Amino acid sequence: MARTFTRKGLYEKSTELCMEGIEWSIEKDNLFLVGELHYHIGYNFELQEDFYSAQDYMKKALLIFDLQKDHKYSDYINGKLIKWKEENLIKNT
Repeated sequence: MARTFTRKGLYEKSTELCMEGIEWSIEKDNLFLVGELHYHIGYNFELQEDFYSAQDYMKKALLIFDLQKDHKYSDYINGKLIKWKEENLIKNT
């Protein structure tokens, strides 16, 4: 549902659903989708051109993926972060 809301431009509703998903996952000790949910929140912020907030969620997603030893999105996310730095959309951290 969150992806559909994003496609319709309803970023706040999408982010709200992702946050609910994160809370539910933590409550149920099922962290399988937590990285994807953090990424999606970051993507919503990216589409809204709030690159600082996007960066925070993308970095959290990277950390979670790393802890899960799931590196299939690492290059893609790191590429976004590098591009934003090069375009001065975020500060070097």
